[in-house]
Amino acid sequence: MIRLSIAPLSFTVLLLVSSLASCSGRSPSTPPTPTLSSSPQVSFVSPTVTASPEKARAIQDLEQKLQVDVSKTAAVPVRSVKCPANINLETTKTFTCQATAEGKTFPLAINLENKKKGLQWSTKDLLVLPKLEKNIQQGIQEQFGLLVKTNCGGKIRLAKPGETFACKVTDPKGQTLTVNVRVDDEKGNVTWKL
Repeated sequence: MIRLSIAPLSFTVLLLVSSLASCSGRSPSTPPTPTLSSSPQVSFVSPTVTASPEKARAIQDLEQKLQVDVSKTAAVPVRSVKCPANINLETTKTFTCQATAEGKTFPLAINLENKKKGLQWSTKDLLVLPKLEKNIQQGIQEQFGLLVKTNCGGKIRLAKPGETFACKVTDPKGQTLTVNVRVDDEKGNVTWKL
């Protein structure tokens, strides 16, 4: 049995709040928590009962930024990100947005508790399958000296702790075997067995 961590995606966006109440970021350097330094402008506005045009635009800018950043980090095109329209980006500490990729919708946990640290986001119950496939290939090569091709069925998978699923491995002779994968926790730790 091999236990490995396919950690959920997590990311930090550095926010620089000025007297104009805006922020900037930059492209990610290395996962799992890259820092950004250039991004669309996001305005922080005072809370209102209904979303003002400025507040609505700030949320749209945040959604677009998240869409690009999650796509880059997961190496999967994220089709959309939707955040609650009633949040105040200046005062709200944590909230959840919904991202959609490969026909699957998954939560993005957003954390604004430490403005100096920046906007932080992470996924929950999401496995990035190319990363899992690579880890299985490396594990089989280390244990058995075989170079195999691995297919876990797509680019992402929503999986809750305790769930199991199968990946297929094909050896150089064309023989296909099944690897059984068990999701250990919501952080993306899995155990697999050939």
